[in-house]
Amino acid sequence: MAAPVLIDAKEIFDRQPIRGYHYWIAGLCAATVLMDGFDTQAIGFVAPALAEQWHIARTALSPVLSSGLVGMLAGALVFGPAGDRWGRKRVLIICTIWFGIGTLLTAQAGSITAMLWLRLVTGFGLGGTLPNATALTSEFMPTRRRATGVTMMLVGFSLGGAVGGVAAAGLMTRFGWQSVFIVGGIVPCITAIGDSSDSSRPCCSGAGPPQRRCAIASVGVIKACIDNDREQTMNRSTDRILTTHVGSLPRPASLFGMMKLKHEGKPLNESALEAEIASAVREIVRKQVEVGLDVISDGEMGKVGFIPYVNERLTGFEPGAGGPRPSSWANSRETRSFPEYYDWASKQTGAAGSSGALRWVCTGSITYKGIDQFQRDAATFRAALKDAPVQEAFIPAISPSNVAAWESNEYYKTEEDFLFAIAEAMRVEYKAIIDAGFLLQVDDPALATYYILDPEASIEDCRRWASLRVEALNHALRGLPEDKIRYHTRYSINFGPRMHDMEIKNILDIILRVNAGAYSFEAANPRHEHEWQLWKAVKLAEGKSIIPGMITQSSVLVEHPELVAQRIARFAEAVGRENVIAGADCGFASFATSFQIHPTIVWAKLTALVHSAKLASDALWGRASSTRH
Repeated sequence: MAAPVLIDAKEIFDRQPIRGYHYWIAGLCAATVLMDGFDTQAIGFVAPALAEQWHIARTALSPVLSSGLVGMLAGALVFGPAGDRWGRKRVLIICTIWFGIGTLLTAQAGSITAMLWLRLVTGFGLGGTLPNATALTSEFMPTRRRATGVTMMLVGFSLGGAVGGVAAAGLMTRFGWQSVFIVGGIVPCITAIGDSSDSSRPCCSGAGPPQRRCAIASVGVIKACIDNDREQTMNRSTDRILTTHVGSLPRPASLFGMMKLKHEGKPLNESALEAEIASAVREIVRKQVEVGLDVISDGEMGKVGFIPYVNERLTGFEPGAGGPRPSSWANSRETRSFPEYYDWASKQTGAAGSSGALRWVCTGSITYKGIDQFQRDAATFRAALKDAPVQEAFIPAISPSNVAAWESNEYYKTEEDFLFAIAEAMRVEYKAIIDAGFLLQVDDPALATYYILDPEASIEDCRRWASLRVEALNHALRGLPEDKIRYHTRYSINFGPRMHDMEIKNILDIILRVNAGAYSFEAANPRHEHEWQLWKAVKLAEGKSIIPGMITQSSVLVEHPELVAQRIARFAEAVGRENVIAGADCGFASFATSFQIHPTIVWAKLTALVHSAKLASDALWGRASSTRH
């Protein structure tokens, strides 16, 4: 484990979207201030009843009313600076309990003198509540929403007085004036207990695991201790363009041979395979760091393919009869238009899918059984990441729609039931990836590819098909933090004419329905490079990013860095520079047995991507470029 590093987290807070913990803190502060407003006005509510019961003139209560205000002045002067010294939250809880107990005791007052002193003491707590609640809300809200958050919180004070008048009238009618102070004392104490129970909530992220710890210093200076377990939310391009890729990378020759044996179902030494995978992951992490990528993966070294790996992790499936299935592309729009080309291409050494694929069949209830295997993969990746100077790490996982399309169903009554059963099972893996401290990338090429594969389907047919698949995916992602999820779709063709790729304009709105913090898609190949202009009309939700492909797996040409920098600049113009992460169109080795681009070319492309991001960053942030090519 690397030594913890100390960072100033103010910038991290400011770039994050408004999340649950922001609402939690602002809500508790608002509730506290609401009761502050109620208790401040309480003596005014009961004054007529007191005068009548104690047989005194109402003017005799003037000192009592004034004593509360004097106490509030003193409390603000004492507890305001105390919040700087001991922490806003701690002092806010003390003040809330203070005025809650003081208000309860006020219900027992039997004379003007007792009432005067009790209101003075209670006012001391009331006075310390408002400045600390205001400061706490201000410090925890991102700068762009700070004024709104504080304003909404302060509304609670006026609301407490307004609602209190109505409530007090009903309480005094049925239970007497004492009931106003009893309610006004009990509720703040309950609120303070709720506030104190919030100590387990992370202050650096909306859903961080317990290993992340933060220490809050004074006046909003927040420092975080982050270990090397990569437990973090998704970074964004706040001061430069970050770089990443889609996940799969070329496997070393020694692992390639072993994975081919596994793919073909031949005998294999599992211990030797695990050792080879661990070695390959260490090497692939080293190479990504050496190139300079910011957000990296394990290269999917341990997967036979980005879809069929789930055959080992889901129950309810068994190998189908009849051997390898025919290619799903056999009757596609592409093959119909270019039958000679695709027949030739499928016979080339290393072509994706050239060896066919065994179709598995669902014959029982689907559940997730691969948690041990996933945890081994995660541990291998985490060990390789130790001390690696990268921004973030992600693990890809396949979408429910791709599993449903890849396998066949003989168990569930409908294809929709089949789809949602897969979604529920894959949710276990999705959650496990995030819980392990990694970003989750959901791979979903089926969404964009369906149109190509079904020549009889219209655009509207495909949109209806895709909408249901996104609904199923969101069912699997329910409750998981969006800012730890990347969504990737593509067209499932590497080398080919690709005349029938669905245009992104026909499905972009459906893609953006996915509950994810970033969207990855093809944008570098000649069939889709022009589509960047569509993003000018898209208003991304706050805090979300796009990961357009800036280099492509559809060509062995190594892109010129200045060309790629221009691509980055166009997307930055369309959606804002902070919302763009430079990525790749697709993985470079989606199947362990495919070999279409030589590894030396893959690494040259990724190197060009990193250099291009530097060029684009220099231009977008107005810095003098030091990059040479």
